[in-house]
Amino acid sequence: MLQRAEQDGYSLVGAAVQILDRSDADGPLVEAPSLVRSADGVYVLFFSSNCYSGSLYDLSYATAQHVDGPYTKSPAPLLVTPNQQAPGAADVNIDGTKLVFHADVGGNRAQNGGMYAAEIKIQGTSVSI
Repeated sequence: MLQRAEQDGYSLVGAAVQILDRSDADGPLVEAPSLVRSADGVYVLFFSSNCYSGSLYDLSYATAQHVDGPYTKSPAPLLVTPNQQAPGAADVNIDGTKLVFHADVGGNRAQNGGMYAAEIKIQGTSVSI
């Protein structure tokens, strides 16, 4: 959901707009959204889906030409568990060149979480690491 806020960053304006919904490929949930605007003016919505404790947990993205959509999901996740153990909750630096996200450091998900950074390239509606 997306909702405008007053300049105080707290008071809401108007009604919320649904910009993304879960599909069967996303498993039981979509979580941890982060929205950025690329240098080209494309809106990129990063999100995690599936279950953190499962083998399909991923970091994906969707793009739109306008902040309120419609958003189109990428054809494949940006990161998925076999490549990086439990990647999720991404954010992008102000110049759009670095992605930070959490992922497991080792096999024990409860005790070995870490923060990672990767160089990214946002070109049109495509994001690559």
